[in-house]
Amino acid sequence: MAEPWFSDPGAFGAWFGGFGGGVIGLLGGWWGALAARHVPRGTGRGLILGAMRVMIGFGVVSLLIGIIALIARQPYSIYFPMILLGGAITLILGFHYPNVLHQYAEFDRRARANVASPPSKAPSTPG
Repeated sequence: MAEPWFSDPGAFGAWFGGFGGGVIGLLGGWWGALAARHVPRGTGRGLILGAMRVMIGFGVVSLLIGIIALIARQPYSIYFPMILLGGAITLILGFHYPNVLHQYAEFDRRARANVASPPSKAPSTPG
């Protein structure tokens, strides 16, 4: 086994897993609530997609560093939290990203259809 990257690998794993998982869980919940409210209405596109890109980027970086740590034969408590957290973020949000894009595109399609064909006036009744 190679020299550990951190003086106390167990503490690193606990802190990275605990705080990283907690922060990403809170951000994921915040993002989910915002997405559930704004995506069907077609609003908040920059915020929702930008937050997804940032979280996916963090997940990919964490996953890659974890894989590098595994290849470098670092202790389990160093590579596992990074691979677990990075893999979960990358997979979950990576699968949701195309769906969110599709929902925004569907909203745009409906909006264009409504502009192209304005509602017809109901015939007035004599009276």
